[in-house]
Amino acid sequence: MAESESTPSTLALLQQLVTGARPPQDLAELNKMMDSFAPVLNADLPAVGPVHRAVLVREIDRTRVTADVIEPRQGSQHPVLLYLHGGGFVGGNPASHHKLACRFAEAGVLVFNLDYRLAPQHPFPAAFDDCLHAAGWVAQVADRYAGDTTRFVIAGDSAGANLAAAVAGEWAGKTAPRISAALLFYGVFDIVALRRGQLPHTKDPLLTPEVIDMLIDAYLGPAQTPELLADPRVSPIRRAGQMPPCFVVSGTADPLLSQSEAFVRELAVTGVPHEFVTVHAMPHGFLQVEFYPQARQTLDRAIQFLHSHLPPPPTP
Repeated sequence: MAESESTPSTLALLQQLVTGARPPQDLAELNKMMDSFAPVLNADLPAVGPVHRAVLVREIDRTRVTADVIEPRQGSQHPVLLYLHGGGFVGGNPASHHKLACRFAEAGVLVFNLDYRLAPQHPFPAAFDDCLHAAGWVAQVADRYAGDTTRFVIAGDSAGANLAAAVAGEWAGKTAPRISAALLFYGVFDIVALRRGQLPHTKDPLLTPEVIDMLIDAYLGPAQTPELLADPRVSPIRRAGQMPPCFVVSGTADPLLSQSEAFVRELAVTGVPHEFVTVHAMPHGFLQVEFYPQARQTLDRAIQFLHSHLPPPPTP
C-alpha cells in the first residue's frame, strides 16, 4: 500500500500504544483501537499467489465461518498452515492479520487464515469449536490449492495462540493429518494464572489487568467455575505434554511473557521439542509491527523452525 495521508497518524498511534496510551474502557473502544492499526500493519504486502477471500468453512447458528486462503506464488505440494488471528477473543479477523499471513505464503506455505466466531456474541466454546472444525476442513480441501497436509502446521498470536495450542492438544493422537509443529506467538496458555493476577509489572496500555479481565469475561461468560478455567480447551497448558514441536515467542515488554515462560517450562518437563525466543524490549503484538527490525528477524526464525520440523515433501 502506498503511503497516504492517514499513514503517519496511524504510525503515531502505534508509537503511542507502545509508549503509553490510555487503556480502552470497553470492548467497542478496544475494537476501534485495533481496527485503526490495520492500515499500517498491512502496508507493503509481500508478493504471494492467488488470494481466495472468505471461503466457506462451515455455517453454524446462522453464522458463516470462513477463511482467506493464500497461495504461494509458484510450485505445488506446499506445506499447509492454519493461522488463527489474535484480538483478545473479541476482535481481529483475517484482514487485520493479512500481511502476517502473507509472510508465510511468501515463504512457500499455503495459508488458511481463519475468521472464527468472536465473543461476546459467541462465547466459549464457539471460537475453539470453529478452529477445531477448521483443522479437519483444511485437511479435506488443501489439495485443491496444491497443499500437502502430510506437512501441516498450526499457528496463532495472542488469543489465536491460545486457540492454536488448544486445538493442537485436542488433535493429539489423530492419525491424519498429524500436526507437525505449532507456532505460538505471545499467547495466553493458563487462564487460571491470569485470574490469580499472575502478571509482571510491565506496563502496556492495551493489556492492563482490567482489560485482560474484560476480555476473559467476554470470552468465558459469567459462569467461570474453576473447572472451566482449567479446561484444556481454555488453558491449553494442561495439555502441554501432548503438543507437537512448538516455537514460542514473547517480547520482554509483554505483560503476557510469564504465560509463555510457564508454557515452555511444561514443554521442557514433558519432553516436547521446542524453541523459545524472547525478544528484548518488544511489546505484545510486535510481529505485525515491521518498523521494528526484530519483527522480521523473529518471523524468519519461526519460518525456519516450521520448515525444520516438516517431513520431506512427497516424491513425485
